[in-house]
Amino acid sequence: MRLSLDSATVNDRGAVLLIGAAAMTAIIMVAALVIDLGMVRADRVQNRSAADTIATAGAFALGEGGGVTGCESAAGYANELLGPVDLSCSGFASSCDGSTAPATAVATADDITITLTYPVANSSELLTPTSGGTQDLTAMDGDPCDRFGVAIEQRQTALFSRLMGQETIGSKVHSVAKAGRPDGPGDLVSLLLLEPQTCPALQVSGGGSDGGVYVSAAINEAGEVARDPETGEISPGRIAVDSDGSSGCSSAISTITTNGRHANIYTQGDPEDCATENELGGGWGCGEIETVAAGAPGCYAPACSGAAGTVSPPPSAAGQPRTRAPFDWRYNCKPSYPELDIDGCNDDTGTQGPYLDDLTVWAESDSSYSYYSDEFPCKLKPGDEITVQPGNWLIDCYPLSVKGELTFEGGNLIVDGGIDLSSGAQLNVNTNNPDEFYGWSPGSTVDILEHSNQAAFIFFRDGALSKAGQASVNFQHTMVYFSEYSGFDMTGGTGGITWTAPTDGPFKDLTLWSEATSVHKLGGSVILDIEGIIFVPNATMQFQGNGGISGIRSQVVAKSLVTGGNGGLKLSPVMNQSVRHDTVADSQLIR
Repeated sequence: MRLSLDSATVNDRGAVLLIGAAAMTAIIMVAALVIDLGMVRADRVQNRSAADTIATAGAFALGEGGGVTGCESAAGYANELLGPVDLSCSGFASSCDGSTAPATAVATADDITITLTYPVANSSELLTPTSGGTQDLTAMDGDPCDRFGVAIEQRQTALFSRLMGQETIGSKVHSVAKAGRPDGPGDLVSLLLLEPQTCPALQVSGGGSDGGVYVSAAINEAGEVARDPETGEISPGRIAVDSDGSSGCSSAISTITTNGRHANIYTQGDPEDCATENELGGGWGCGEIETVAAGAPGCYAPACSGAAGTVSPPPSAAGQPRTRAPFDWRYNCKPSYPELDIDGCNDDTGTQGPYLDDLTVWAESDSSYSYYSDEFPCKLKPGDEITVQPGNWLIDCYPLSVKGELTFEGGNLIVDGGIDLSSGAQLNVNTNNPDEFYGWSPGSTVDILEHSNQAAFIFFRDGALSKAGQASVNFQHTMVYFSEYSGFDMTGGTGGITWTAPTDGPFKDLTLWSEATSVHKLGGSVILDIEGIIFVPNATMQFQGNGGISGIRSQVVAKSLVTGGNGGLKLSPVMNQSVRHDTVADSQLIR
């Protein structure tokens, strides 16, 4: 018997074969693309790492002999990482200034072309991130003569993409590194946040048009932008975030996070050089913001999430955390700090000492202070006016409650149990000290009996300093120390805060040092007049705006900073009243 197939059956079978063949072709084409793209991606990752290393080596060597030495160093690394490449450095300048034209060295080895560039002009394509998008120039990027650039392009024969007419595939990456300047006076970090891992370290929420954090260039004692008398350079507003972004981060929560349309973070550069235009005026948006976390340069997670606000300039990548070390070296110099993971203090001159350790030991054990409660009330009612004569006092009230006016004319205070200010309270400290001489020399042990009209302290052994209602404080040339058992809450009401640091003695320029871990709260007031260094390394500092921008002449160090409310916080550190970090001598990647 013979079987026969009708034409419809034959046609169906043919259609199935055609569809199957087409599907198989599509699968093969997709597989080809995946394989070839995988090759490109692997090459890109490898070349990016090489470009970073070569650029860093070139920038590092600039200080040894200018562009020629930088090029030779970069060429040496290129030979090690990419194979033999014939790069000629003959066109590179040994010295560089604003008129020096960029020079390039180009070489090809096998399928790789490498280009070295020095200096890197502001208009160079090398300053455009290879990951896409744009990034404005900031002071953190340095001058063209500080920058060394590397571009690597690789083209190779496609393995499978040729089936679709693509004969070659390739990638192009570039990196730019900035040379360090080890001979400078050091970097003044206006706002330093020490949180090592967690997001956010700097969180700004803006409810009003002025919400946020504004960090100005360093100022002089007259309140003007300070310039170096020899170079004319300024110290730009600088924010440094030490968190590496390894914990608690997401696309919306980064080490630097803004929430709300009016959440602003601005730093100020040189008004004469800044081309950024905004309503704040000269130089704003041209300072420096640096973060250790990945995502910089630029405002990308986990370094920065700024889609809902303004972060200007975009963060730059920090080569390493800044750390608290310079502050410990100045105020508590010790050979080692095993609990802090920082280098020890090298006191070659004999003019430094463990001043805070001295203070803590003596304040915990000394019994020579007069007991406040033996002579004065622990509760002041509204309308009370109490003046305490000059001297050193132990406040033993648990707590001292003030609703009237209390004045300590001069001297040091040790506090047990805290101080509560409410209603229309006014607390004045060291406002009428008759002693004009502070008997102390640098390097000597702290004498807790010593004080003058230019130097006094308040030592909180436990309890908080809190302000509410219309309460105000006036601390003249007074350093306040909080132990780990203390707290700080100065947010309540609209009363003023006037507070200046000592101008003499071991705690010169230091307004606040705290070992406490509780949130330290500061609110915008009718008068917010604070000058000096604020050091809160173990705690979050919280600022609640109260309309407008509240400015303080302070350098601030905290574990983290959170701001909110309807106003902003402006930091304007005084140039000669601040601690500086050593300028980073190593080169660092900026693109």
